[in-house]
Amino acid sequence: MTPLAHPNDSHRNPSLDLILSRTPPTFPEATVTLLEGLRNERLKTGTPNVSDRTGRFLYHLCRDRGHSHILELGTANGYSGIYLLEAISGSKSGHLLTIEIDRDDYLNAKRNLHPYRDHVTLVRSDATEFLRSAGDMRFDLIFIDALKSATLGHFLLARKLLNPGGTIVVDDVVKYSGKMSDFYAYLEANAIPYAIVMTDPDDGVMVLEPR
Repeated sequence: MTPLAHPNDSHRNPSLDLILSRTPPTFPEATVTLLEGLRNERLKTGTPNVSDRTGRFLYHLCRDRGHSHILELGTANGYSGIYLLEAISGSKSGHLLTIEIDRDDYLNAKRNLHPYRDHVTLVRSDATEFLRSAGDMRFDLIFIDALKSATLGHFLLARKLLNPGGTIVVDDVVKYSGKMSDFYAYLEANAIPYAIVMTDPDDGVMVLEPR
């Protein structure tokens, strides 16, 4: 199977696409300043942050679906984590567990996410190793944004940790579809439905609700 270079209509979901037309969330001034600083940092260092549109999509998706217990694979500098943490800020029990293998990114993210310390746990680990050792942990939303060639393995392990009614979101599924060919092939071979939301002109996220 040839991976999608661009999603066709059979893999679009109008209700998910509409999320992108929402008014951007209003964040506290300190959060706005933090995000701006990380955007500037990305221009200098090339840190693989999600785009603002992807961040806003994650924020609204979490809020709409009431997801409050979140696992993120691939912290980078914490940029996407800020959107996820803002989304669960109204939940007393809301929590983000985020995994990063790179030491420098882990330490940077730890500093950047310190304002949310009561609602976030950062773990320095390989994503696959963490998933294999996660035991009885369960999550409402799992955001996969780690090594692209390992996406299939991450998905197969992550789906076991998903609460009923939960959602898996995979980033960069258009731009890096060539590195995910086995993942796409698995979804098609097993008739697993998915939707692709074009959060950016050349890239998007995949939304799955595995049963």
